[in-house]
Amino acid sequence: MRRWTIRSLLAVLVATAALFGSAAPVAAGSGPPPADEVEPAWFGGGPITLYVLLPGDPNGPPPAPDPALPAADVFLIAPVDAAHPQDPGVVIPSPPAPFPIVVPVHDTVVATSRPYAWRANCFGVQVLPGPAATARTVLTRPDPNGGATLAYALRFGARTVPLTSAAVIAVGARLGLLTLDRSWPGYGGTCWTGRPRR
Repeated sequence: MRRWTIRSLLAVLVATAALFGSAAPVAAGSGPPPADEVEPAWFGGGPITLYVLLPGDPNGPPPAPDPALPAADVFLIAPVDAAHPQDPGVVIPSPPAPFPIVVPVHDTVVATSRPYAWRANCFGVQVLPGPAATARTVLTRPDPNGGATLAYALRFGARTVPLTSAAVIAVGARLGLLTLDRSWPGYGGTCWTGRPRR
């Protein structure tokens, strides 16, 4: 059972997500340290595992990003399969949080130039309907816990495209169909991916 703290909240949101830009590979033979969180995620439309070291954890990264690592965005989307979300939502009471926080029920999309064995400072980003969105073009699911209503697919005519790839999320943002909300939670720790799952 998870300990729901601010650090766990950040890890949950970090695990929601896609990563843009280059990322530093893990040195050969050194291997990454043990993860505080291991989360299922999407990468290029397929399943992958995301590992997270929480900020401020005694065995994890420092409370601030490591300047030696690249920055990467991790995107939180609504569950692609509503009956089987990758991560359930939770309400974190106050205390331990400074104010009550609602974590949406969500899935995670990861995108990077390297599909595995890299490390980066990760920043949580919520994927919301954009200014050009309509109920027909952007499909959303409300969080039953009262959190954000997140997007999970785009509809182009009769075709529905799930947001399981960062490339699709980027196109949706460019078209104004999606808003990438970077206001919260911010830095969520050091992340890397495992090999694609089957």
